[in-house]
Amino acid sequence: MGLFGIFGKRDALAPPKTKNKRIPKRNIGEVENPNYSSLSKVRQSASSVYYDLYREDILNSRYIYTTDELIDRLARYDGDMGNAIHNYLIAIDSGFRLVAKDIFGIKNARATKRLKLIVDRFNGKNIDRSLETVVKSVSRLLITRGAAGVEVRTDASGRVDSLYVVDPKWVTWEREDDNYIAYQNNEVISSPFLFWIFLDPDTDSVQHIPPLLTALSSIFFRIGVLQDLERVVKRAGYDRLTATIVEDIVIKNAPASIRRNPNDLKTFLESKRIEIQNILTNLKPEDAIAMWDSVNLEYLKGGVKDTLDVKPLMQVLDQQVSSGLKTLPSILGRRDRANETESVLYVRSVKYIQSSISKLFSNVLSFCLEKEGVKSRALLEHNDVDLRSPLEIENHKLMRQKRLLQEAVLGFRTLEEVCYELTGHELPKDFEEEWFDYYRQSALKIQVGTTDDDWSDNGNYNEQAEEQKPGEDTIDDRTDDEKEDNNIKDMMIRVLGGRK
Repeated sequence: MGLFGIFGKRDALAPPKTKNKRIPKRNIGEVENPNYSSLSKVRQSASSVYYDLYREDILNSRYIYTTDELIDRLARYDGDMGNAIHNYLIAIDSGFRLVAKDIFGIKNARATKRLKLIVDRFNGKNIDRSLETVVKSVSRLLITRGAAGVEVRTDASGRVDSLYVVDPKWVTWEREDDNYIAYQNNEVISSPFLFWIFLDPDTDSVQHIPPLLTALSSIFFRIGVLQDLERVVKRAGYDRLTATIVEDIVIKNAPASIRRNPNDLKTFLESKRIEIQNILTNLKPEDAIAMWDSVNLEYLKGGVKDTLDVKPLMQVLDQQVSSGLKTLPSILGRRDRANETESVLYVRSVKYIQSSISKLFSNVLSFCLEKEGVKSRALLEHNDVDLRSPLEIENHKLMRQKRLLQEAVLGFRTLEEVCYELTGHELPKDFEEEWFDYYRQSALKIQVGTTDDDWSDNGNYNEQAEEQKPGEDTIDDRTDDEKEDNNIKDMMIRVLGGRK
């Protein structure tokens, strides 16, 4: 049995008493989340739940929401959090290819074709449920949750119909004997149709660990500092218009009945002050001001003598946020470009997430093939992740193509393997091997330093060209290094030259 009892065989996911429950039919008007499993039984309106997020006091929300909810809100509120998740998703989405192999690891063309037919059923009717969409949803969950689940759905005839993503936020686990059972709304959901993966599994635990959890404290501290700076800038950063009211003149112009009553006079003065304050507060830049001599207007100069230099503090906070988000500073706009070590680590982080996605969907798609009666192992393989420019990528592709073809010339690879590595599909049926023979001979001439006179018309090496001509001295005055080079040359000629 695998780790936690859920990474091993698929039968370990379901206890003997568990049955695969049918999902009840929904009523008209009940909208289901297109990205997550219907097991959550949560109705969602057409409008986004984050529509009024900008009105929320995000700094105090950390005392209200859970970690998963905070990450979801910060992904749409904080620029660094949203940028980090967005760029991770773009880097992960490098494309993938599907292939089915037998128990010996050899590609099975018939099973691969059947696998693609199964995947074509996942498109859905009114909501996109294609395999590409499901992979993107799982990618986002692995980044924000650290775990994800996929449920395989079948139709009434038992044929695989669609895939649903299960959000770990709605799932709880209980241990029974040596197996973990998944519950949702007090209902068992563990079954052979549910597949689960952890991005960074903890030892003997099924609690998902969000990778972005380490950035929450730094982000909230930075938000608090920015809010304080906003108040300081508004109060001391700009000149403000202020009014001085001459109290004696206002009292003199007040009605006699009000002057005789102290309480009424106090209320009258306060109302006049508020009236003048509202006029100045709502004043537009193009409006003119006309006041009586009872009000004196002047500017309140902003700024303080001893200002606080917040630049070093913000630099430290930016570094903490970048480390917590596990993202390059250049991606967050902190630096013009990243060094080579940072780029390599970032690419490896992306490939680490892709490996978990490939492992999960390889198990899911293999189960789908098994349900269709095909005994093959399905594999979902991501394309290479590259942060280089298209021109640099093209140059490296040429170098890689040359290396693979040289390996085929040496006999280390077959043409079918080279074609699959370079293009992702099989060798065309109408491919003429004479073209490869021409390339093999041309590559041999360059590698061993021979000329056209050393080759016969049938493409084999002309050994007579190496024979000693009559009348020449038979003394071998070559050095040991020259003899060794000549032996290597002879060996390459026999291997590459097509000698029968």
